[in-house]
Amino acid sequence: MDRPRSYMYPHGWAGLGFGFPAAMGAKVGRPECPVICVTGDGGFQYNAQELGTAVQYGINPIVMVFNDSAWGVLKGFQQDRGGRQMATNLVNPDFVKLFDSYGIGGTRVHNVAEMSRAVQDAVVADRIHLIEVVMPDGFPAFCRN
Repeated sequence: MDRPRSYMYPHGWAGLGFGFPAAMGAKVGRPECPVICVTGDGGFQYNAQELGTAVQYGINPIVMVFNDSAWGVLKGFQQDRGGRQMATNLVNPDFVKLFDSYGIGGTRVHNVAEMSRAVQDAVVADRIHLIEVVMPDGFPAFCRN
């Protein structure tokens, strides 16, 4: 993100479900550039069916799914304002198997060092790839690993 128009964010829109289709559009628009989709597990599932579109048309973003098995932002919001969470946990698919069912490779990472290596490898490969970032205890715990 070192020049104008190299970062997209759903400012003013509802963010859930934005990341993956926006990354596909960015990759179509700039196929020579690496495109990395950063999304949560719940938000990704709004448009997971577009994996088929990506494969069918050869659209190759890197998809980083941050998996905390929750509506993470909502969970924190509820905790901060009421001291409890309600209806914030998710039952997720095995994202690596889901991507594999479309013929897409996937890597599951558990710490920052593994994540850095996975991103570097995926950029070099220049094909659609999942990086599932497993973070059951949230970002602070993940970053300490």
